[in-house]
Amino acid sequence: MNFLKRIFLVIITLSIVTSLLFTLTGCPPEAQVEEAEETVLEETTPEETTPEETTPEETAEETEEETVEETTEEVLTAPTIRLEIYEGPTFSPHGDNACYYRVKAHVTGNPYPAISFNKDDSIGAWGKNVSQVNLYKSGDSFTLEATATNSQGTASDSITLTYSCIPTIPILIVNNTGGTLYIDLDGPVKYSFKLPPGNQTINVIPGEYSYTVVGCGGVKMSDKYDISKQLKDWTWWCE
Repeated sequence: MNFLKRIFLVIITLSIVTSLLFTLTGCPPEAQVEEAEETVLEETTPEETTPEETTPEETAEETEEETVEETTEEVLTAPTIRLEIYEGPTFSPHGDNACYYRVKAHVTGNPYPAISFNKDDSIGAWGKNVSQVNLYKSGDSFTLEATATNSQGTASDSITLTYSCIPTIPILIVNNTGGTLYIDLDGPVKYSFKLPPGNQTINVIPGEYSYTVVGCGGVKMSDKYDISKQLKDWTWWCE
């Protein structure tokens, strides 16, 4: 009998304790146990670490930095210049008795140098780095000077040119056609002349030439002519 009383008292005590816990916490004891277990799991579970994402902008900036580091600085250099005759002495085909040279300036330097000549009878017709020098009689000579300049300095070169063309002879052309006369000569040198009415003197190198003459309203005549010495005149008229 006493044993049964003790069991009954234990059951009553447990019921009272359970009721008190429910009253104080607002949830049954089983829920408290589950909450405690979840808290322990949250505290003991390691945080997930995700790799840092690289944005396209960051990648582009890194690429630009690498490119800047790899780019070498521009090297500035002082100019150099060298003159070379690439044509001449050549007798002018225009009948002006000129013996000309064309001279090219070979230059280096960074920045690219500005080039200047002390003479250029072509007035830049052959390019900024080419000068033409005309000489008009035997014994004439000229010293061509050229300068190259940039931010790093100046360089210069010179060359002496001498009249070395075959001497020419004057030919008097008498144009009695009443209009313009066109004469093309092909021989030791090629010539082209456009002559108004009247008397005109042309200068040519002696030799045998094939010629074509157009005048008198478009009439054309072709033949050969030996100009080996100075002629008194070469007369043209219309029939």
